[in-house]
Amino acid sequence: MSPTLRQDVHYMLQRYLDIFPGERQPLLRLNALLQSKFQSSAGCFDRTNMAGHVTVSAAVLSPDRSRILLVHDAATDLWQPPGGHYEAPGSLWDAAASHVQDMANVGDVALHPWCVSRGMPVDIQTYVIPENPQAGEGSHPHHDFRYLAVARDAVVPIPSDEAAPAVRWTPREYLAGSRDARLVALARKLDAFV
Repeated sequence: MSPTLRQDVHYMLQRYLDIFPGERQPLLRLNALLQSKFQSSAGCFDRTNMAGHVTVSAAVLSPDRSRILLVHDAATDLWQPPGGHYEAPGSLWDAAASHVQDMANVGDVALHPWCVSRGMPVDIQTYVIPENPQAGEGSHPHHDFRYLAVARDAVVPIPSDEAAPAVRWTPREYLAGSRDARLVALARKLDAFV
């Protein structure tokens, strides 16, 4: 993995924290991971790194901005925007858009102007993934870079990924009432920026 990508992601995090200074405390672990001199350049992107690694996702809005694309995560039984581990090559956004295509067969999406003008995701969150003995993984943090995007056409999503057996367009209001704090936080940002 290119040290340049790691530096770019660290710089992106610093710009993000300039805009959202109230999120500094929850992102201290990510900041330390990106600054660590003891990690290889790939360490923060390597899914085998149980100290934590970067993931990506995309909050894709329908063309009229009234609905959001969500996939059902079978492991957690939660509805979430499509996403997953960063896969090289390319940018974090490229990886997020690829997950949207892979998980929901929605390929014609564009970054929302908010993300374009700032060159960063609309949300960055750290959360802990529970232990998965079947995969041989212990509990570990994911540092998710969530981009805001808009579908160019009102396509019918089709699930295509084993990890996401169902996919749907959901009214944006669903987010604010979710039992998942990450979606509630995303709802606040969407209300502010969309």
